[in-house]
Amino acid sequence: MVEAVTGNNEQLDKDWVAIILTARQMGLSIADIRKLLRDFQAQSDPEWPLHVNSEA
Repeated sequence: MVEAVTGNNEQLDKDWVAIILTARQMGLSIADIRKLLRDFQAQSDPEWPLHVNSEA
């Protein structure tokens, strides 16, 4: 079951939410998903920092 986060006024893109939920259902951890999203961002945006603190 997915729980709503109270106090979060940002709108999330429904496609990204679906991708993240699917990744979780496939057994990926939140840390794995964050790393994959950072890697994807780095590939799509040459200005993205190459070294990102993985603990942030």
